[in-house]
Amino acid sequence: MTIPAQQVVLVTGASSGIGKATAERLLADGHTVYVAARCVDRMRDLETRGATALKMDITREDEVTAVIARALRVLGPRTRYAAGSLARPLLALRWLLPDRAFVRLIRSQF
Repeated sequence: MTIPAQQVVLVTGASSGIGKATAERLLADGHTVYVAARCVDRMRDLETRGATALKMDITREDEVTAVIARALRVLGPRTRYAAGSLARPLLALRWLLPDRAFVRLIRSQF
């Protein structure tokens, strides 16, 4: 993964798996990293390496809205986003899309 210059990046699903590995790499490359997941305790090691941990369950619209609003307010509109949490079941994320777009997304997988 190559991101030019030092960037501010918000990584979701950062408590494990791809999200955590992405955050680790970004931190190692010197980027400013905000990490988000349901369990903040599982991101403590990322905090000790310089990340800022935020609680966010991607299936909860209110939590996602709050984290994105904070990112835009604190970090600015040039914040990069890495989605480690989009492996979640699509039905849990239905609130993200209008019905027509959701149906198109589901059908495109087959």
